[in-house]
Amino acid sequence: PEGEGVVVFSALFGGSCWQTAERLMRERSDVRHITGVNLAMLLAFMNKREETALDDLVEMVTGYGHRGIKP
Repeated sequence: PEGEGVVVFSALFGGSCWQTAERLMRERSDVRHITGVNLAMLLAFMNKREETALDDLVEMVTGYGHRGIKP
């Protein structure tokens, strides 16, 4: 839903973008951070962001990412 918060995506765990997003999360309660992004995650986010609550959206998107990893 509009105005609920911000989701920041970063590709590399521990990199400078990751560090900046983590710092931003400590400063603001409306920021969520997802790292290790793949296409399935981005598509899920874009298709569901208008109709899904922020925390539910983050959980859903990370679930898509986990299911996209095959051993």
